[in-house]
Amino acid sequence: MKEIKDYYKIMLDSSQEIFLIYEKKTLKILYANQRLEEVFQIPAHSIYEKPDLMYEKMIKKNTFQSHLEQISQKNQSSDFSLSFSLNDKILYFNAFFFPIDSKSIGLRLTDVSEKKMTEQKLFESEKARSRLNYLIGHDLKNPLVGIKGLSDFIHSDLKNNNLKEAEQSISFIQEASRNYLAIVEAVSRSVKLYYSDFPLEKTHNCLIALIESCILSFRKQSEPKEIEVIFEPEDETLIADFDLTALKEIFSQIFSNALKFSYKKGKIILSIEKKERFIEISVADEGIAIPESIKNHIFEPFTDSKRLGTAGEHSVGLGLAIAKRLALLHGLEIDFESEEKKGTRFMIRIPY
Repeated sequence: MKEIKDYYKIMLDSSQEIFLIYEKKTLKILYANQRLEEVFQIPAHSIYEKPDLMYEKMIKKNTFQSHLEQISQKNQSSDFSLSFSLNDKILYFNAFFFPIDSKSIGLRLTDVSEKKMTEQKLFESEKARSRLNYLIGHDLKNPLVGIKGLSDFIHSDLKNNNLKEAEQSISFIQEASRNYLAIVEAVSRSVKLYYSDFPLEKTHNCLIALIESCILSFRKQSEPKEIEVIFEPEDETLIADFDLTALKEIFSQIFSNALKFSYKKGKIILSIEKKERFIEISVADEGIAIPESIKNHIFEPFTDSKRLGTAGEHSVGLGLAIAKRLALLHGLEIDFESEEKKGTRFMIRIPY
Protein backbone atom coordinates (compact mmCIF):
# COMPACT_ATOMS: atom_id res chain seq x y z
CA MET A 1 0.00 0.00 0.00
CA LYS A 2 2.85 2.36 0.90
CA GLU A 3 4.50 1.61 -2.46
CA ILE A 4 1.30 2.59 -4.27
CA LYS A 5 1.07 5.85 -2.32
CA ASP A 6 4.72 6.60 -3.11
CA TYR A 7 4.02 5.90 -6.78
CA TYR A 8 1.11 8.34 -6.79
CA LYS A 9 3.29 10.95 -5.08
CA ILE A 10 5.95 10.57 -7.78
CA MET A 11 3.27 11.00 -10.45
CA LEU A 12 1.84 14.13 -8.81
CA ASP A 13 5.25 15.68 -8.21
CA SER A 14 6.18 15.26 -11.87
CA SER A 15 2.92 16.86 -13.07
CA GLN A 16 2.84 20.33 -14.64
CA GLU A 17 -0.42 20.92 -12.78
CA ILE A 18 -0.68 21.93 -9.13
CA PHE A 19 -2.27 19.39 -6.78
CA LEU A 20 -3.27 19.86 -3.14
CA ILE A 21 -5.00 17.48 -0.73
CA TYR A 22 -7.16 18.83 2.11
CA GLU A 23 -8.43 17.16 5.24
CA LYS A 24 -12.20 17.31 4.79
CA LYS A 25 -13.10 17.97 8.43
CA THR A 26 -10.60 20.74 9.25
CA LEU A 27 -9.84 21.96 5.68
CA LYS A 28 -6.18 21.72 6.57
CA ILE A 29 -3.70 21.18 3.71
CA LEU A 30 -2.21 17.68 3.97
CA TYR A 31 -0.20 17.61 0.76
CA ALA A 32 1.06 19.96 -1.98
CA ASN A 33 3.06 18.75 -4.97
CA GLN A 34 6.36 20.18 -6.19
CA ARG A 35 4.70 22.23 -8.93
CA LEU A 36 3.13 24.46 -6.27
CA GLU A 37 6.57 25.12 -4.82
CA GLU A 38 7.92 25.98 -8.29
CA VAL A 39 5.09 28.38 -9.18
CA PHE A 40 4.62 30.15 -5.85
CA GLN A 41 8.20 29.80 -4.57
CA ILE A 42 6.83 28.55 -1.24
CA PRO A 43 8.16 25.33 0.37
CA ALA A 44 5.45 22.71 0.94
CA HIS A 45 6.06 22.55 4.68
CA SER A 46 5.35 26.30 4.89
CA ILE A 47 2.04 25.83 3.09
CA TYR A 48 1.00 23.16 5.59
CA GLU A 49 1.73 25.46 8.52
CA LYS A 50 0.77 28.80 6.96
CA PRO A 51 -1.70 28.33 4.07
CA ASP A 52 -2.24 32.11 3.98
CA LEU A 53 1.13 32.35 2.24
CA MET A 54 -0.77 31.09 -0.81
CA TYR A 55 -4.25 32.42 -0.03
CA GLU A 56 -3.06 36.03 0.35
CA LYS A 57 -1.96 35.96 -3.29
CA MET A 58 -5.48 35.06 -4.48
CA ILE A 59 -7.33 37.88 -6.20
CA LYS A 60 -10.77 36.56 -5.22
CA LYS A 61 -10.20 34.61 -2.02
CA ASN A 62 -13.93 34.55 -1.17
CA THR A 63 -14.72 32.58 -4.34
CA PHE A 64 -12.13 29.97 -3.41
CA GLN A 65 -13.35 29.68 0.18
CA SER A 66 -16.93 29.31 -1.01
CA HIS A 67 -16.06 26.36 -3.29
CA LEU A 68 -13.89 24.76 -0.60
CA GLU A 69 -16.70 24.92 1.97
CA GLN A 70 -19.21 23.65 -0.59
CA ILE A 71 -17.29 20.47 -1.37
CA SER A 72 -16.55 19.81 2.31
CA GLN A 73 -20.28 20.01 3.11
CA LYS A 74 -21.92 18.53 0.01
CA ASN A 75 -19.11 16.29 -1.26
CA GLN A 76 -19.71 17.55 -4.83
CA SER A 77 -17.02 18.33 -7.39
CA SER A 78 -16.80 21.91 -8.64
CA ASP A 79 -14.71 23.79 -11.17
CA PHE A 80 -14.13 27.53 -11.33
CA SER A 81 -11.60 30.17 -12.39
CA LEU A 82 -8.95 31.38 -9.99
CA SER A 83 -6.24 34.03 -10.33
CA PHE A 84 -3.20 34.99 -8.28
CA SER A 85 -1.09 38.12 -8.09
CA LEU A 86 2.51 37.00 -8.10
CA ASN A 87 5.63 39.16 -8.63
CA ASP A 88 3.70 41.94 -10.39
CA LYS A 89 2.08 39.39 -12.71
CA ILE A 90 -1.39 37.87 -12.81
CA LEU A 91 -1.51 34.07 -13.10
CA TYR A 92 -4.77 32.47 -14.23
CA PHE A 93 -5.85 28.93 -13.33
CA ASN A 94 -8.72 26.56 -13.93
CA ALA A 95 -9.48 25.17 -10.45
CA PHE A 96 -11.17 21.82 -9.84
CA PHE A 97 -12.21 20.50 -6.41
CA PHE A 98 -12.99 16.77 -6.20
CA PRO A 99 -13.71 14.30 -3.36
CA ILE A 100 -10.99 11.69 -2.79
CA ASP A 101 -12.55 9.67 0.01
CA SER A 102 -14.66 10.28 3.10
CA LYS A 103 -11.81 12.13 4.83
CA SER A 104 -10.02 14.09 2.11
CA ILE A 105 -10.57 16.53 -0.76
CA GLY A 106 -8.40 17.10 -3.82
CA LEU A 107 -7.69 20.38 -5.65
CA ARG A 108 -6.19 20.59 -9.13
CA LEU A 109 -4.95 23.93 -10.51
CA THR A 110 -4.26 24.11 -14.24
CA ASP A 111 -2.26 27.14 -15.38
CA VAL A 112 -4.08 28.84 -18.28
CA SER A 113 -2.18 32.16 -18.13
CA GLU A 114 -0.67 31.75 -21.59
CA LYS A 115 -4.05 30.87 -23.09
CA LYS A 116 -5.61 33.85 -21.31
CA MET A 117 -2.94 36.19 -22.69
CA THR A 118 -3.44 34.83 -26.20
CA GLU A 119 -7.20 35.34 -25.94
CA GLN A 120 -6.65 38.88 -24.63
CA LYS A 121 -4.28 39.68 -27.50
CA LEU A 122 -6.80 38.33 -30.01
CA PHE A 123 -9.54 40.38 -28.37
CA GLU A 124 -7.40 43.54 -28.42
CA SER A 125 -6.38 42.84 -32.02
CA GLU A 126 -10.03 42.47 -33.03
CA LYS A 127 -10.91 45.72 -31.24
CA ALA A 128 -8.03 47.51 -32.98
CA ARG A 129 -9.10 46.08 -36.35
CA SER A 130 -12.68 47.31 -35.84
CA ARG A 131 -11.46 50.75 -34.81
CA LEU A 132 -9.08 50.87 -37.77
CA ASN A 133 -11.95 50.00 -40.12
CA TYR A 134 -13.97 52.83 -38.56
CA LEU A 135 -11.06 55.24 -38.91
CA ILE A 136 -10.52 54.33 -42.56
CA GLY A 137 -14.25 54.56 -43.28
CA HIS A 138 -14.75 57.81 -41.38
CA ASP A 139 -11.58 59.83 -40.70
CA LEU A 140 -9.86 58.99 -43.99
CA LYS A 141 -12.99 59.23 -46.10
CA ASN A 142 -14.26 62.60 -44.84
CA PRO A 143 -11.23 64.69 -45.91
CA LEU A 144 -11.37 63.16 -49.39
CA VAL A 145 -15.07 63.95 -49.66
CA GLY A 146 -14.30 67.52 -48.57
CA ILE A 147 -11.45 67.88 -51.06
CA LYS A 148 -13.64 66.57 -53.87
CA GLY A 149 -16.40 69.04 -52.98
CA LEU A 150 -13.97 71.97 -52.87
CA SER A 151 -12.43 70.97 -56.21
CA ASP A 152 -15.93 71.12 -57.73
CA PHE A 153 -16.31 74.65 -56.34
CA ILE A 154 -12.94 75.66 -57.82
CA HIS A 155 -13.96 74.32 -61.21
CA SER A 156 -17.18 76.34 -61.05
CA ASP A 157 -15.42 79.49 -59.75
CA LEU A 158 -12.80 79.39 -62.50
CA LYS A 159 -15.48 79.00 -65.15
CA ASN A 160 -17.22 82.07 -63.72
CA ASN A 161 -13.91 83.94 -63.23
CA ASN A 162 -14.38 84.07 -59.42
CA LEU A 163 -10.66 83.95 -58.64
CA LYS A 164 -10.95 85.11 -55.02
CA GLU A 165 -13.38 82.30 -54.16
CA ALA A 166 -11.20 79.82 -56.04
CA GLU A 167 -8.12 80.89 -54.05
CA GLN A 168 -10.05 80.46 -50.80
CA SER A 169 -11.11 76.95 -51.82
CA ILE A 170 -7.50 76.11 -52.69
CA SER A 171 -6.44 77.20 -49.18
CA PHE A 172 -9.09 74.92 -47.69
CA ILE A 173 -7.87 72.03 -49.86
CA GLN A 174 -4.30 72.60 -48.69
CA GLU A 175 -5.41 72.50 -45.05
CA ALA A 176 -7.55 69.39 -45.64
CA SER A 177 -4.62 67.72 -47.42
CA ARG A 178 -2.32 68.44 -44.47
CA ASN A 179 -4.86 66.93 -42.08
CA TYR A 180 -5.28 63.91 -44.34
CA LEU A 181 -1.51 63.40 -44.56
CA ALA A 182 -1.23 63.63 -40.76
CA ILE A 183 -3.88 60.91 -40.39
CA VAL A 184 -2.19 58.61 -42.91
CA GLU A 185 1.23 59.08 -41.28
CA ALA A 186 -0.18 58.47 -37.79
CA VAL A 187 -1.99 55.30 -38.90
CA SER A 188 1.13 54.09 -40.69
CA ARG A 189 3.33 54.65 -37.61
CA SER A 190 0.78 53.02 -35.32
CA VAL A 191 0.36 49.92 -37.50
CA LYS A 192 4.14 49.59 -37.81
CA LEU A 193 4.60 49.79 -34.04
CA TYR A 194 1.85 47.29 -33.24
CA TYR A 195 2.27 44.74 -36.00
CA SER A 196 5.98 44.68 -36.90
CA ASP A 197 9.38 44.85 -35.27
CA PHE A 198 10.73 48.24 -34.28
CA PRO A 199 14.49 47.97 -33.64
CA LEU A 200 15.81 50.31 -30.97
CA GLU A 201 19.33 51.68 -30.72
CA LYS A 202 20.21 52.98 -27.27
CA THR A 203 23.04 55.50 -27.05
CA HIS A 204 24.43 57.91 -24.42
CA ASN A 205 22.53 61.18 -24.95
CA CYS A 206 21.80 64.49 -23.23
CA LEU A 207 18.14 64.75 -22.19
CA ILE A 208 18.23 68.56 -21.88
CA ALA A 209 19.38 68.95 -25.50
CA LEU A 210 16.60 66.62 -26.70
CA ILE A 211 13.88 68.55 -24.86
CA GLU A 212 15.18 71.95 -26.03
CA SER A 213 15.33 70.79 -29.66
CA CYS A 214 11.72 69.58 -29.44
CA ILE A 215 10.59 72.91 -27.95
CA LEU A 216 12.22 74.74 -30.88
CA SER A 217 10.57 72.45 -33.42
CA PHE A 218 7.14 73.28 -31.96
CA ARG A 219 7.72 77.05 -31.74
CA LYS A 220 5.67 77.81 -34.85
CA GLN A 221 2.82 75.57 -33.64
CA SER A 222 2.69 77.34 -30.26
CA GLU A 223 2.69 80.92 -31.64
CA PRO A 224 -1.01 81.20 -32.70
CA LYS A 225 -2.13 80.44 -29.12
CA GLU A 226 0.69 82.52 -27.60
CA ILE A 227 1.57 79.63 -25.32
CA GLU A 228 4.35 80.31 -22.83
CA VAL A 229 6.67 77.30 -22.60
CA ILE A 230 8.69 77.23 -19.38
CA PHE A 231 11.72 74.97 -19.08
CA GLU A 232 14.38 75.81 -16.51
CA PRO A 233 16.39 72.65 -15.75
CA GLU A 234 18.54 72.72 -12.63
CA ASP A 235 21.02 70.22 -14.04
CA GLU A 236 22.12 70.94 -17.63
CA THR A 237 24.14 67.73 -17.89
CA LEU A 238 21.56 64.98 -17.37
CA ILE A 239 22.70 62.03 -19.48
CA ALA A 240 20.92 58.70 -20.03
CA ASP A 241 20.97 55.70 -22.35
CA PHE A 242 18.01 55.77 -24.72
CA ASP A 243 17.01 55.53 -28.36
CA LEU A 244 17.15 59.16 -29.52
CA THR A 245 14.52 58.79 -32.26
CA ALA A 246 12.08 56.90 -30.02
CA LEU A 247 12.32 59.26 -27.03
CA LYS A 248 12.04 62.32 -29.29
CA GLU A 249 8.85 60.86 -30.77
CA ILE A 250 7.44 60.09 -27.31
CA PHE A 251 8.18 63.58 -26.00
CA SER A 252 6.91 65.24 -29.20
CA GLN A 253 3.59 63.39 -29.06
CA ILE A 254 3.04 64.39 -25.42
CA PHE A 255 4.17 68.00 -25.97
CA SER A 256 1.95 68.29 -29.07
CA ASN A 257 -0.96 67.00 -27.00
CA ALA A 258 -0.30 69.68 -24.35
CA LEU A 259 -0.27 72.42 -27.01
CA LYS A 260 -3.47 71.15 -28.57
CA PHE A 261 -5.45 71.22 -25.33
CA SER A 262 -3.98 74.43 -23.87
CA TYR A 263 -5.97 77.65 -23.83
CA LYS A 264 -4.74 80.81 -25.55
CA LYS A 265 -1.97 82.55 -23.55
CA GLY A 266 -1.71 79.49 -21.31
CA LYS A 267 1.46 77.94 -19.91
CA ILE A 268 3.19 74.62 -20.45
CA ILE A 269 5.70 73.86 -17.72
CA LEU A 270 8.42 71.33 -18.46
CA SER A 271 10.67 69.87 -15.79
CA ILE A 272 13.23 67.12 -15.46
CA GLU A 273 14.31 65.49 -12.21
CA LYS A 274 16.70 62.70 -11.32
CA LYS A 275 15.07 60.38 -8.78
CA GLU A 276 16.22 57.23 -7.03
CA ARG A 277 15.57 54.74 -9.84
CA PHE A 278 14.71 56.88 -12.85
CA ILE A 279 14.85 60.29 -14.49
CA GLU A 280 11.40 61.86 -14.78
CA ILE A 281 10.44 64.30 -17.53
CA SER A 282 7.22 66.18 -16.76
CA VAL A 283 4.97 68.03 -19.23
CA ALA A 284 2.26 70.02 -17.43
CA ASP A 285 -0.40 72.20 -19.07
CA GLU A 286 -3.23 74.39 -17.77
CA GLY A 287 -5.70 73.36 -20.44
CA ILE A 288 -8.65 71.04 -20.80
CA ALA A 289 -8.49 68.15 -18.37
CA ILE A 290 -8.95 64.59 -19.58
CA PRO A 291 -12.55 63.47 -18.88
CA GLU A 292 -12.96 60.58 -16.46
CA SER A 293 -14.85 58.63 -19.13
CA ILE A 294 -11.78 58.32 -21.38
CA LYS A 295 -8.90 58.22 -18.88
CA ASN A 296 -8.64 54.44 -19.16
CA HIS A 297 -8.52 54.59 -22.96
CA ILE A 298 -6.22 57.48 -23.90
CA PHE A 299 -3.29 55.15 -24.65
CA GLU A 300 -5.34 52.79 -26.83
CA PRO A 301 -5.05 53.00 -30.63
CA PHE A 302 -8.02 53.61 -32.92
CA THR A 303 -10.43 54.57 -30.14
CA ASP A 304 -13.34 56.98 -30.45
CA SER A 305 -12.04 59.02 -27.48
CA LYS A 306 -10.30 61.66 -29.60
CA ARG A 307 -11.30 65.30 -29.04
CA LEU A 308 -10.90 68.64 -30.77
CA GLY A 309 -8.26 70.97 -29.36
CA THR A 310 -9.08 74.32 -27.73
CA ALA A 311 -8.71 76.07 -31.10
CA GLY A 312 -10.63 73.40 -33.00
CA GLU A 313 -7.50 71.40 -33.87
CA HIS A 314 -8.32 68.01 -35.33
CA SER A 315 -7.10 64.89 -33.56
CA VAL A 316 -6.40 61.51 -35.10
CA GLY A 317 -6.42 59.93 -31.64
CA LEU A 318 -3.21 57.98 -32.17
CA GLY A 319 -0.50 60.23 -30.74
CA LEU A 320 -0.61 58.98 -27.16
CA ALA A 321 -1.04 55.37 -28.31
CA ILE A 322 2.15 55.74 -30.37
CA ALA A 323 3.96 57.29 -27.39
CA LYS A 324 2.83 54.51 -25.05
CA ARG A 325 3.79 51.74 -27.46
CA LEU A 326 7.24 53.24 -28.00
CA ALA A 327 7.67 53.59 -24.24
CA LEU A 328 6.84 49.90 -23.71
CA LEU A 329 9.30 48.85 -26.41
CA HIS A 330 11.92 51.13 -24.91
CA GLY A 331 11.45 50.01 -21.30
CA LEU A 332 10.13 53.42 -20.22
CA GLU A 333 7.04 54.39 -18.23
CA ILE A 334 4.40 56.97 -19.12
CA ASP A 335 1.88 58.10 -16.54
CA PHE A 336 -0.44 61.07 -16.18
CA GLU A 337 -2.64 62.97 -13.77
CA SER A 338 -5.47 65.25 -14.83
CA GLU A 339 -7.92 67.42 -12.94
CA GLU A 340 -10.69 69.77 -14.04
CA LYS A 341 -9.73 73.48 -13.96
CA LYS A 342 -6.10 72.56 -13.29
CA GLY A 343 -4.98 70.78 -16.44
CA THR A 344 -2.96 67.67 -17.18
CA ARG A 345 0.54 66.50 -16.36
CA PHE A 346 2.30 63.68 -18.21
CA MET A 347 5.37 61.99 -16.77
CA ILE A 348 7.97 60.09 -18.80
CA ARG A 349 10.22 57.94 -16.60
CA ILE A 350 13.58 56.75 -17.89
CA PRO A 351 15.30 54.10 -15.74
CA TYR A 352 19.03 54.32 -15.18
